[in-house]
Amino acid sequence: MTRIIDNIVYQHAENACALLWQWQRALSEPHYDFNDLCLLENSIDANLDGLTLAGDAATPFIREMHDAGDEGAVFVSAMQALCTDKPCAFMDQVAACQESEQTRYELSLALTWMADQATKPILDNLAEQPGPTSLLLRLSVGLAHRQVPDHLVRSGLSHEDTRVRTAALRAVADLPDQRLRNDLPAQASHEPRECLQLARALVSQGEHGRGYDLLESLALSETEQASDAVRLVMLGAEPERSRKLLQQLDTLGDRQRDVIRGLGLLGDPGNLDRLLQACINPQLARLAGESISMITGARLSEHDLDRDDEVGMATSLLNDDPTDDNVRLDEDENLPWPDSDRLADWCLSAVRDTSADMPLLCGYQRTAELLQHVLQQGLQRQRSVAADLMKSRQPGKPYCNTCLPTSRQRHFMTAMDYC
Repeated sequence: MTRIIDNIVYQHAENACALLWQWQRALSEPHYDFNDLCLLENSIDANLDGLTLAGDAATPFIREMHDAGDEGAVFVSAMQALCTDKPCAFMDQVAACQESEQTRYELSLALTWMADQATKPILDNLAEQPGPTSLLLRLSVGLAHRQVPDHLVRSGLSHEDTRVRTAALRAVADLPDQRLRNDLPAQASHEPRECLQLARALVSQGEHGRGYDLLESLALSETEQASDAVRLVMLGAEPERSRKLLQQLDTLGDRQRDVIRGLGLLGDPGNLDRLLQACINPQLARLAGESISMITGARLSEHDLDRDDEVGMATSLLNDDPTDDNVRLDEDENLPWPDSDRLADWCLSAVRDTSADMPLLCGYQRTAELLQHVLQQGLQRQRSVAADLMKSRQPGKPYCNTCLPTSRQRHFMTAMDYC
């Protein structure tokens, strides 16, 4: 008979929550790769196994963290319900989800984490539930499993809730089904997130003119989706159109980060001089270094092209004011500080022909083989660029979302002959 040790069970619950939070951060961090994500997921699974083994004895500890609002606690609680075959407990969490986007994300992630056959009863149950929450979960999980029925997408596209319409548009954009083109709305929504997904869906369905017009409009806006729109234009539109957008952004004083990031996404080695100049600016230096790496493949830390952090030189996004709602993490936090002089010499020797027409990614021309390699071996932000480039070149293929659990990413890569 298994002996339950409360302290160990509590530690499993605490570790699972903390590791999931770390995993979520790692998805967009510049120093994680696919293998790093696998290792984190293995650690999460090991702690979930411990909770499953503890059974009902783990419930009070998970509930304690849930009640405290710990990030990851909803996911851990949902996984406990799924792994111990308690669908009613999972559905109770769905009912309590209400309007919390983070709660809904963690419930969706739990269903995505599990094998397809284990989630089918839950998805069937969700199909019988009214309200937007069940639709959102079914669309999100179905997209991760690459199994979203056309009727579900069409229902989502005409739904009164903008969140559901946005999720349905994402499904149209990410999946290879070309039969939904005529179901796309004729008018763009005033909701920026929905508008972004509509633009992606239009491009995916071959309506490049309208799709990139929408993306440019968003890119020049002051919405939270502006930077995402810039990225999509840089990676999918014609180079001349992308350069014109960067020129427009360059005239706006508060959009320099989008310009520096965009130059890296364009992959044109002719922009290296501009990026090297930006390395002198403490507010742009680390981002410029990342853009140079995106073009040339330079690993600043490995190639001795970095210097010690310039503490106090750059303004952090964070502060110690408990009343400030700005809780974003500094996206440059784990980027090295470039040594502009050594980096300039390195670029001169590594990229001799700076007038080449072919854009580069990680130092090589963007061939199908190179994109496959980066998707498998690159750092997480490089991998997401490779995935977007693959989708823009092959709109009829599914999109490999690099923010999914690695088991799901493998399914996508296998389906697309990526590996």
